[in-house]
Amino acid sequence: MNRTLGIRYVLFGLLFVLVAIGLVAKSYVMLAILAVAGIILAVIGDRIENRPTDAYRQYNELHHRKGHN
Repeated sequence: MNRTLGIRYVLFGLLFVLVAIGLVAKSYVMLAILAVAGIILAVIGDRIENRPTDAYRQYNELHHRKGHN
């Protein structure tokens, strides 16, 4: 998981940079476009972060279905 740490930080950092550029531009259209682009980058970063645990997702669902007694 540490192999993707740099990529994740860059993608999440780009989210904030894009929104900041949109705010500085003082254009609602530019802000909206850059915010959507930033959200897309954040979703990609989240998928990269969660990819190593996707193989175990089925076990989490089984565990939560049984409940905690």
